[in-house]
Amino acid sequence: MGDDGFATGPSGDHDPASAVAADAGAIVDAARAAWSAGDTERTVALIDEHWSILFEQGRHELDALFRLIPLSAFKAHPRAAAVRDIRLHTDADAVARMLGPRIAMPQADDLSTIDALARSEDALTILGVTSARMIAYRVRGHYTRAHELAAVVERLARIAGVHQPALVHARVPNALLQGGVSRGLAGDFDGALGTLREAYDRGPEARSPHVARDAAGKAALFSALAGDIDQARRWLRRYETAAEVDGWLRSRLDLSADLAQSLVAIESLDRVTADATLARLELPADAEQGWGPAITYVTARHALIWGDKLRAVEQVRRDRVQFAEWLGVGSGLRHFLNHAESDLHLALRQGHRARALHAQRATHSLARSARARLALLTGDVDAAARLAAQGVREAADSRSRIDALTTQTAAHVRRGDMLAARNAYDLLTASVASTGARSFMRYLSHEEHRALGRDRTRSELLSPDRPVFPALAEGVKLTRQQRLVLDGMAAGLPIREIGKRQHLSYNTIKTHLRALYTRLGASSRDQAIARAHEEGLL
Repeated sequence: MGDDGFATGPSGDHDPASAVAADAGAIVDAARAAWSAGDTERTVALIDEHWSILFEQGRHELDALFRLIPLSAFKAHPRAAAVRDIRLHTDADAVARMLGPRIAMPQADDLSTIDALARSEDALTILGVTSARMIAYRVRGHYTRAHELAAVVERLARIAGVHQPALVHARVPNALLQGGVSRGLAGDFDGALGTLREAYDRGPEARSPHVARDAAGKAALFSALAGDIDQARRWLRRYETAAEVDGWLRSRLDLSADLAQSLVAIESLDRVTADATLARLELPADAEQGWGPAITYVTARHALIWGDKLRAVEQVRRDRVQFAEWLGVGSGLRHFLNHAESDLHLALRQGHRARALHAQRATHSLARSARARLALLTGDVDAAARLAAQGVREAADSRSRIDALTTQTAAHVRRGDMLAARNAYDLLTASVASTGARSFMRYLSHEEHRALGRDRTRSELLSPDRPVFPALAEGVKLTRQQRLVLDGMAAGLPIREIGKRQHLSYNTIKTHLRALYTRLGASSRDQAIARAHEEGLL
């Protein structure tokens, strides 16, 4: 989260008698004096007017003031109320009630209303309140609403910037920055990158010096997530050359850049850099929790190519619970975690677990490419070819398209349709060359590369020991009765009790047990349970 995403009110809204020096210490003293004198309205008005200075120079004092003042005192100051929620994340403050109805927000497609507001004398206040609402929704994981408000914020900023540049120009860059971040976390990478580029270009106009650097870091991350690794590299170079930021903001900005650098290194198969940057990834204390799933995704990608896949699966599951509030409807990273977990299960030959993830048919392009790979690795080659072709046509970004092309290529090879396979492979290699996303070439096995007549493919594009995915992801297959026997044994039940619960005779259960041992290659209960865990059956 950026620090200065909301505008203060226009000069016409200020009470000259309440003006204080633009210094956090003086503002805190004035606010505390007003609070001690019982003047709650003045206390809140000072926060509303000078919150950005407090945010930059006295965050702890600002938080202390927020804890002192009851929510009801903020009814006339929706901007300050939103800032309060962003700082405190208090469960009792439902967003709709917290922000209040004082200023009705126009819909994104209501251009006439937005134009009128942007030209009005209240343009700066309206821009600030709309930005505050957007961020308040975003930090709570309400990405659909934040995305809607991002469009309003951007249009207000652009129109007001044309018609009232002297009033709003210093606030427009950060409003655009926050709009771009909201779009990106909602999965709208194209929209996010366009807005972040504008924020970066206008960064020198910003009141806060961090805007250009932050916009570059976020643009690098969203580019890497979208699969355009070369574009992410360009944004990282801009990040490094932008003005540095000191203090608490530095760790927030560095997180975006480190995430981008990690993903760039992983997708370009630079393990040394990937290991080094991954070690730095940690969500700063009091940071916006919506970035947590991005760390999980990058870690899972690293494990898929080089690391401990079992451990990565457990981390994805654990973090899915930890960040549940930020992985609901409207979250772009929710689809990335689902895709990463599905790939990890398939790499571990746990096709049944990957299939369970796709029980609900998500329409996201990553979900379509994941279902295509699931079909391929569970033996349904025709379905894999069909789903992959659909994934290529409907891909929303380079990552989804390249991912689908790898499955399409492999499916055609397995079907023996080498002309179609070579056509898909040519599209794949061209896409990899244009984006720099070389890791996807490891999704094809040595045999598939050779079948395509691509023996001269550079060796680093191929796994040095084994491909990322097995030829088939269905390990040990059990019948329904064998599964019931296994579940009963894992629960510690004796054979007779398992039979009693299944209404089967002791001898029948013994027959299923012998067949189960044979399929698992085990000779005892303990061996069978251990083998079942290895196969992902428990």
